[in-house]
Amino acid sequence: MPSAARIAVFDADFPIAEALEIDPASSGYPFPPLRLTSHVTHGQWESVALENDFLSLTAVPALGGRIVAIHDKRAGRDVFNPHLLTLREGGRRGVESLFGIQLITDGQERLNSMGPVDFSFSADEESSSTLWVAESFTWPLSFHLRIDLPSDRAEINLEARIFNRSSEAAHYNGGLLCSVPIESVCEIGKGWLCWEEIGMAMQSEELRYSSTANGSVVSTRFERLREMSPHQLDTWSAVLTPISGLSNRPYFGGGLAAAFSEDRIEVQASRPFERHKLLLLTRGGSTLEAMANLSPDKPVVLSLGENERDPAAIALLSSAREQVFRASPVGGLVPLSEAAFVEPEVLSEAPRLSATRAKLLVAAFRMQDRAWAHYLLGVQALQAKEFSEADWQFEQSLLFNGEDHLAWWMKAVAKRHLGEVEDLQELLNAHYLAPLEPALRAEALLGQSPQEGFGGSPLLEPLVSIPENLIEVACRMVEARLFEDASRWIDESLRHIDLPMLRYLLAFSLLAGSRMDIEAAQQVRAVKQLAPPFPYRPVEREALGELSSRFPGDEVLRRYAALAATSRNDST
Repeated sequence: MPSAARIAVFDADFPIAEALEIDPASSGYPFPPLRLTSHVTHGQWESVALENDFLSLTAVPALGGRIVAIHDKRAGRDVFNPHLLTLREGGRRGVESLFGIQLITDGQERLNSMGPVDFSFSADEESSSTLWVAESFTWPLSFHLRIDLPSDRAEINLEARIFNRSSEAAHYNGGLLCSVPIESVCEIGKGWLCWEEIGMAMQSEELRYSSTANGSVVSTRFERLREMSPHQLDTWSAVLTPISGLSNRPYFGGGLAAAFSEDRIEVQASRPFERHKLLLLTRGGSTLEAMANLSPDKPVVLSLGENERDPAAIALLSSAREQVFRASPVGGLVPLSEAAFVEPEVLSEAPRLSATRAKLLVAAFRMQDRAWAHYLLGVQALQAKEFSEADWQFEQSLLFNGEDHLAWWMKAVAKRHLGEVEDLQELLNAHYLAPLEPALRAEALLGQSPQEGFGGSPLLEPLVSIPENLIEVACRMVEARLFEDASRWIDESLRHIDLPMLRYLLAFSLLAGSRMDIEAAQQVRAVKQLAPPFPYRPVEREALGELSSRFPGDEVLRRYAALAATSRNDST
């Protein structure tokens, strides 16, 4: 029996070919341009290793959550490993680092692919070790990625959840960017890839399109950028399988790999197959069969007799005579071509929060807009402090889009304001869909009495390393005109870290919610210089615009407002 999967957290030290720094001449929102310097340095990042008896993998949350190494214990070798983290000019921010396996949301490297993401991990003594990596502050698309290593399999299971958290339709084409050697990568059919050189296969029912681009393999959901509606969720999965101990070109499928030579066939299983039958079809038309109990430990070698040479195919049948696997030494592998540009879909216009109630009620009758229109009606009800109405509208929204974790959260907010705070199923549903969503920590804080948060609540400590999360939650509350909630959240956040945008959002909340002009002016004056994170959300534009009109002589505020006014993200 295999032992339990294991987890280790450590600081990995990678030599870096070139040092990296933010371009000081840039304004930089939401992610500033980068540039290279000319000296070699070393970088240390907190890394997470998942391990079982067959494999170990290393992922680095501080580098976009990418998988940077896979080691196959059965063969005692690295499938791939970044001995040198190479940076080069190019990409969307001026510098790119193409190594490892990383999530993509729009067909190319993410803007934050070299920045930190949230993460958590767990290990079940009997089944698997799991790492979650997530990004909740990027607009328009945020994500959760589950990396799972079962204890009894030589497989790495990936499950992605990509969510449009903005208020407008967005372009989307989720998938994986695999920056491992591509000289020998081949396609075995839609959603099946095999890297001969390093001995690794990838299988996915949802990632149907693969090609090479910029020295990497890109596998995506669609052939082109598709439209994703506001608060729409897309999920897909993939399986990575290292193939060890095979001496010839592998043919992979369904948890098995086979390699053919003149006098033998090697079969490597990535998961247990008990009481199955192996069938060998010869070119003479005869069929040979044998009972097989396959395990991931090591390959099974089938020696071929004189009359069995040059086999036509091999297959594996279950005890119910269902075909699990079939491979032939002829054909089946197709080299990948380079990615070709395909015109993206034209985005439609979604209902907006600024629309009148009457227009949103009309939109709620259209099937394509129904869930989103009810969500906006719920936010409008929150703004008017009509909490029973808000609760009902969010309920209607969830009837048509139960995958919207922010709607589950907002429904819990409405219930809290109604005094219903015990055992909220809404928060459990939101946590199931997006376990690392920072808004859920905010709700845990706001569900306590204010005295319990005195001195800096430990609930916020996991968010401080990625301060954009604190601003994202504040923006959600300000947008819903929950100024009292926003003020308490921001005040608590400022006890952990002082961020200019938090102070501006607090000043806006004080002015709009309680007309506390003197206190708002104090928050504005407390910001002494321009510093990231920079504004790019619609509600940040609104807050900075209002503050600029109230405090026209503040130069730092004017610069922030100018940044927000030219940001390219959606508006309400």
